[in-house]
Amino acid sequence: MESKILYNLHEKYIKGTEKEIFVINKRILLCHLTYAVKRGGSFSANNVYITTKVLKHAMIKNLLSSMILLSEIYIQ
Repeated sequence: MESKILYNLHEKYIKGTEKEIFVINKRILLCHLTYAVKRGGSFSANNVYITTKVLKHAMIKNLLSSMILLSEIYIQ
């Protein structure tokens, strides 16, 4: 499910933009932290979000390009 959401976010706001161009800043919920993770990491937040800015930066650095490619295969 998350890969489809990231794929849609990429398609709508990031795909086709040039490297140095800013994107519209949108934020989506990526996941909820479990109690064990919050306690073990001393986190106070319950949710983890990702923004289009972070997603584009990761794409430029080729950290998520394989994830998007897998998402395209998964959706089809």
